[in-house]
Amino acid sequence: MQFSTKVPGRVPGSYAAYTKIVDSSGTTIGYTKTTYGPDGKVIHVKDKMSP
Repeated sequence: MQFSTKVPGRVPGSYAAYTKIVDSSGTTIGYTKTTYGPDGKVIHVKDKMSP
């Protein structure tokens, strides 16, 4: 199962999309943050499960 949400950025028109992937037992197996610029292009992708 995949959950996601968008959070407005500090730069007008930019935002971050957080995506969490959960297996059938409820364990989180993936969690990423993708940052988008005002033009809609991907600026950065970060694996939030890595230290």
